[in-house]
Amino acid sequence: MDHMRRFLSVGISCFFLSGCAAHSGIIPPKVWGVMIVGGAEVTAVDTVVSGPSESEVEINNTDTYSDLNIDNTDTYSDLNIDGCTEPKVNILSPKNLYVSDSKSIKVIFGSESIEINPAGSSKVPDNKCFVSGHHHLLVDREILPTSFIPFDDTHIHFGAGQTEAIIELEPGVHTLQLMLGSSIHGVQVPFGGIDIGPIVSEKITIEVVSSE
Repeated sequence: MDHMRRFLSVGISCFFLSGCAAHSGIIPPKVWGVMIVGGAEVTAVDTVVSGPSESEVEINNTDTYSDLNIDNTDTYSDLNIDGCTEPKVNILSPKNLYVSDSKSIKVIFGSESIEINPAGSSKVPDNKCFVSGHHHLLVDREILPTSFIPFDDTHIHFGAGQTEAIIELEPGVHTLQLMLGSSIHGVQVPFGGIDIGPIVSEKITIEVVSSE
């Protein structure tokens, strides 16, 4: 077949490119026709047997994944959170609408399904249903941080793992809200293979009526 392919290829090249014009009178027209048809047949057979060449590859992306069995109905089926309750933080004290006659306010932090660890700790909680993090107190904040918790007077960090603190507030009405932060002060924390958050408490309002 290789000899025939070369012969026919030469014949076809000569015919279309006039490479054999000097010999066109030697080969009868019927023979040219047979050579052309035969060459096409050989090319077709060669493509079937050997596959198309790189220049002949036909790319079809219309149904690329038709044979794949992709099921997105249970994306988080491998998460290790079966039977777990949602992690929460809350302000145990003071209560909402508390009125203080002192600028010093003791705030007690509460949490559920959370293992409190210092900032920078990479410790994985002993309980698979717990997340790890530390507390932050947001004072007079209208908008929550969306990525990392800033370091300023309205975002008080308790990176040592504190669960209570005494803060100083000027006379007037203030809002307090507790937020859990990750080991790097992010608003999301790892939980069962994904990151969740922000984990925040209900916002409370208190009033300071004394300047003492």
